Amino acid sequence: MGGIYFSWYDTDPIAIIEDLAADTLLDFIARLADSQGEDEYFTREIEMNLVWREADAQVNFAARGNETKEMTKRLREARDHVYNAHYLVGARQGVEAAKEIQAVIRTLYGTTPESATR
Repeated sequence: MGGIYFSWYDTDPIAIIEDLAADTLLDFIARLADSQGEDEYFTREIEMNLVWREADAQVNFAARGNETKEMTKRLREARDHVYNAHYLVGARQGVEAAKEIQAVIRTLYGTTPESATR
C-alpha cells in the first residue's frame, strides 16, 4: 500500500507563547529563521496563532481602560505587525515575517531586537 503517512510526532516542536516579552519574541524570530520545510512552517503558523492571541488580548485589556492612551496605541500598532507577520508566515516568507516581529519589539519596547533583552 504505499503513500505518505503523517503524524504529529513528525512536526517541529511547538513553543508555547504566553506573552509578548522581548525574549519570547526573539526566540520566535530565531525559530522563524531556522524554518525551511512545510512541517516547520506549519509549526510556526501554530505559534503565530499564539502570538496573535496574546497581542489581541493585550489590546482588549488596554481598550477597557487598563492602559494609558500611549500604551494602547502602541499595543494596537504591535498587533498590526503581528497580523502582517501571520500572513507572511502563511505565505512562507519567514524573513519578512521576522522583520514584522522585530517591529513588534521596537513598538513595544522602543528598542532594536538586539538590545531588547539587555
